[in-house]
Amino acid sequence: MMINNVLILKHPRTETVKNAPIGFSWTCLLFGFCVPFSRGDWLNGLLWLIAYLPTFGLSSIPMAFVYNRLYARSLFKKGYILFAVKGTVFQEEMDKILNKKNAQA
Repeated sequence: MMINNVLILKHPRTETVKNAPIGFSWTCLLFGFCVPFSRGDWLNGLLWLIAYLPTFGLSSIPMAFVYNRLYARSLFKKGYILFAVKGTVFQEEMDKILNKKNAQA
């Protein structure tokens, strides 16, 4: 059984709802740069394609660990706001996505 943690984000002006998975991405590992293009994330898809070709697909390994966070961060930068959470998303992971510094000493 796979745990599926997803942030559900909504754009306040256009009312568009998008799902932003959190954590390791098996989809990115298996399908590589096609994942950003299927999500409409053209800039990250193009950058990944540029890295994918000379590495013969090995760039998919590190990207599987970081792409979901990059995707969620790009949606927040585009103005999407948190609408709901599916599964368990820890505060540390939300801080990483939002680029917050840990203020605790």
